[in-house]
Amino acid sequence: MIISEVVKKGWAEAKKSFWFFVGLLIIYFAIVIVASLLLNKIKYVGQIISFLLSFYLSVGLIIISLKKARGQTASIGDLFAGFPFLASYAGASILYMFIVIAGMILLIFPGVIWSLKYMFYPYLIVDKNMKAVESLKASAKITEGSKWDLLGINFVIGVISMLGVLCLVIGMFWTIPLSMIAQALVYMKFAEKL
Repeated sequence: MIISEVVKKGWAEAKKSFWFFVGLLIIYFAIVIVASLLLNKIKYVGQIISFLLSFYLSVGLIIISLKKARGQTASIGDLFAGFPFLASYAGASILYMFIVIAGMILLIFPGVIWSLKYMFYPYLIVDKNMKAVESLKASAKITEGSKWDLLGINFVIGVISMLGVLCLVIGMFWTIPLSMIAQALVYMKFAEKL
């Protein structure tokens, strides 16, 4: 799938679901900000709860991204549907972070390669109900030989996201959904290899 096709499909779905995503992002950011303010008062326990809440909501965003990428109906309630995947997602996210940090210590380039190699683990956990290590291994398998393509796609999606920030932050209500859907579409293309 070429970059322009992913962006075009993502654009169309983001446009069709614009007000849904506005509501979703307002709720998401409100929860994150309020939780952060409240949990910062409780030192270590608050940080752990904040991380778990972040993981929980991230899974919800993945669920919504996949539904929208498939043209299915998503609801705000899907943001809170990630509990069954939380343990696997948290475990895989921690492993992924250590893998990427280790790669960055090894002269940065391996960190970039490994971040691309394992980038689809969240989608595999949600879409294929995989466990943490299984999702990382499957991501490595489906991205084999495609690192340059993934680098190009992620660069374009990153530029789109930055444009949203530069448009007085309001543009993020357009570019975040576009990026979410585009990334899910890329995953779906690569998941065909499984």
